[in-house]
Amino acid sequence: MPYKNQNIDIQQSIKIKNTLAKNGGEWVDLPLLLPSSTVLELAGEGLRPRLYFANSPDGEELCLRADLTMPAAVTFIESGETQAIFLCSGKVFRAQKESGVNPEFRQMGIERYGDKDKENADFAIFSSIYETCKTIGLNGGRLILSDGGLVKKILETANLPDVWREYFMPQANVVSELLKRINLATVPNTDAPTAIEKSLLAIKNDQEAANLVEEILDISKLKQGLARDTLDIAKRLRQKAKRQTSEPLSKETAAILQEILQLKGAPNTVFNAVWTLGKQINIDFTDWAKAWDLKIQKIQSLIDSDCEIVFDVAMPKRFEYYDGIRFEIFTNDNEKSLASGGRYDGLIAELTKGEKNISAVGAVIRPEVILGGK
Repeated sequence: MPYKNQNIDIQQSIKIKNTLAKNGGEWVDLPLLLPSSTVLELAGEGLRPRLYFANSPDGEELCLRADLTMPAAVTFIESGETQAIFLCSGKVFRAQKESGVNPEFRQMGIERYGDKDKENADFAIFSSIYETCKTIGLNGGRLILSDGGLVKKILETANLPDVWREYFMPQANVVSELLKRINLATVPNTDAPTAIEKSLLAIKNDQEAANLVEEILDISKLKQGLARDTLDIAKRLRQKAKRQTSEPLSKETAAILQEILQLKGAPNTVFNAVWTLGKQINIDFTDWAKAWDLKIQKIQSLIDSDCEIVFDVAMPKRFEYYDGIRFEIFTNDNEKSLASGGRYDGLIAELTKGEKNISAVGAVIRPEVILGGK
């Protein structure tokens, strides 16, 4: 099926690049292909249906880049630098749910690494991207803000039984699934643990539990071709048994969690509601709310007065590695975001297996949203 032309003219491209480069930085070429296992581990399995896959000659599964952030991070690590500003431009590839929508589109943006003053770097990125949006015609529009680490903070510090905290944490980045788990946690369990689960529950050490699972699988000749290792299987079975023998989550606590997670609206209204609800589950959001009040004031000084600002506690994450400030900028007449970005401090550490702990923040603009194309 032919897709609508998404190319932007050379003059517009030069205008965008010049605006992005006002505060310095190095234009870099980024890899088109990445190991799919790395992408899915860090961006989340929810991205799998939207990726395009290929195999390398040695059999490794690869995928076309779905954004510029991941390949930029890989390029930064390979550079050996500890601080850098990368300017990026190129096509990214995501399968679309709607038929007739082009699966490839251009992104242009900035990625910053190793800034000592993280807040200043956050505002520098936002300011550059917002100015670029204005350069190509943004008027008014809507800015949606979120805190990529807030949901995890809520789950880690709320007054919750450990068994339910363990059950919720794996879905902290996928709030639709987290809400389902919160509902399930309130339902009394009528299934008793199996004999294997009881045995695993009696073992206090995860590795000893994994050894028991391995022994059972060997005896049953079921070990070959398993998608998970025995330690993971043992942990999951132990957690399941704990849930089956624990009291359900109180409906009052579940209702508070669900209400917080679904808060979206004017920033001050949302911050007040988060603070009030947080007190009911023993979380003090005072410092968090004050810090975000200051962020909002700074952002308001950078944008036009007719740009609507919305704070979304659980803004959906296309990529799960964002762990700080997040934003999306929309025009008045398009549901696709014109620009998006945020802080992802944990990504470099994850990609280097903990060898490098370097801060990172970035953002991209999708010019076709405002300049034409579908």
